[in-house]
Amino acid sequence: MNTTLLLLILTLTPPTEGTIIYNAHGSPLVIRQTNSEITHVSIILKHENTLYVYEAVFPKVKKTPWNTWLKTYPQAISPAKRQRMTYSLATPNKEYTPKEIQRMHDYAEKQIGRPYSIRPYTKNQETPGIHCSEYITEIITQSGRYEPQNPLRTTPQNLYESLQNTHTNGPWQK
Repeated sequence: MNTTLLLLILTLTPPTEGTIIYNAHGSPLVIRQTNSEITHVSIILKHENTLYVYEAVFPKVKKTPWNTWLKTYPQAISPAKRQRMTYSLATPNKEYTPKEIQRMHDYAEKQIGRPYSIRPYTKNQETPGIHCSEYITEIITQSGRYEPQNPLRTTPQNLYESLQNTHTNGPWQK
């Protein structure tokens, strides 16, 4: 699909809160560590009536307005493949309730500024830092709908597979 047309469609029909964004072909380090092409995960939540993409990326956890993310991410070049990175939106099959969203939002907001680190994943122990799939796992756990086995060792691919019954994955986009 034409990138400009896709951006127009996604701007006019914004995603549902709790939609998860999976990214592929990103960090070569993540590909090596996880043996997966899905290298990053983030989530869309509202803050003061604006949709934001919440994510743990170097150097720290941040939130980016959805419309800004849409304008910048599709232009990003994969360091692993030297091509545009791809992403897929996974929409919740059942919308989150306002209480579930509030709990998710509260946790997500409290983590803004927390250092990014893959140490929790590689060492399987809590550290001051947090990695992307650990962050998103902890956010959706706040809803009460998801019981992860070990958020520290969750990879983007693990999350993608474990949410197949609760989220509908969209097509991979460039």
